[in-house]
Amino acid sequence: MNKVTKTIHITANNHGQRLDKFLADFDLEKSRAAWQKLIKSGKVLVNDNATEANYSIKTADKIEILKEDLPVERAMSVPDIKIIYEDENVIVIDKPIGVVAQRTETSDAPAVTDFLENHFPAIKKVGEDEQRSGIVHRLDKDTSGIMIAAKNQEAFEFLKDRFKKREVQKLYTALVYGKVEPEKGEIDFAIGRNPKSPCKQTIVRNPDTSTVKCRVARTLYRTIKSSEDYSLLEVELKTGRMHQIRVHMKAIGHPVVGDPKYATPKLLQSTPGLKRQFLHASELKITLPDGKKGIFHSELPNDLRSFLKKHSDLD
Repeated sequence: MNKVTKTIHITANNHGQRLDKFLADFDLEKSRAAWQKLIKSGKVLVNDNATEANYSIKTADKIEILKEDLPVERAMSVPDIKIIYEDENVIVIDKPIGVVAQRTETSDAPAVTDFLENHFPAIKKVGEDEQRSGIVHRLDKDTSGIMIAAKNQEAFEFLKDRFKKREVQKLYTALVYGKVEPEKGEIDFAIGRNPKSPCKQTIVRNPDTSTVKCRVARTLYRTIKSSEDYSLLEVELKTGRMHQIRVHMKAIGHPVVGDPKYATPKLLQSTPGLKRQFLHASELKITLPDGKKGIFHSELPNDLRSFLKKHSDLD
């Protein structure tokens, strides 16, 4: 029997959508054409039955995505990733864009886990499941920068506890649309899944009365440079929610430049030279399992630096 890798329950907000379009919106890492191929091959079930890509989903439908047989070419696709630091317990990497944190059954994108397992095969057994491969935190596919992974189970539990207790300092460099005022501030809106668009997150202004399941989220920012059109920010995450910076910056009226999920089409059209969100994990401070204080830095990648150079008031 094929293993079910994901189950989705359809709400009234998505009633009437085509199945292939809904799935492409739900998981942007796989194209609509790729989803159509999966549906045709019987790897997507609706209410326990195979169906067609043009099926109109209905409220209360149950969609199940079955385990996909990975081709040999996919299994051997190992991304080229720079190692910033490594010891017997941890490995710190500089993740490039276009690389997901963990391999999935619905994406052909190269994964950090592929790199880690190729570099240190024993890491495959580290973590809470066989697909984690030592990863204790994630970056979005098109967010670049620093990630840390554990090389043994004891180190994994140690790092996971540091993140859980919020004893890790995570700094990001972000370029956002518009001039942010005040130049320094805190954003503390709770964050939950957007009921109208399950592949997105949304802020929840009144968690106690909202029907949206949400979690506390806290973001600090300070302006490095700004113009009338853009603000270059240093952003610190005090919590680690999915898309937190992207959602919080949109909430205060300053979406991350180039963000395909949270910036408006009009804003995206104004920055055609940038092919992804201008967001980079630039610094990580954490106590390592051996007791040492780790401070790791990552420079802005070339695509982001090139964009800044085109705007001399920000470079």
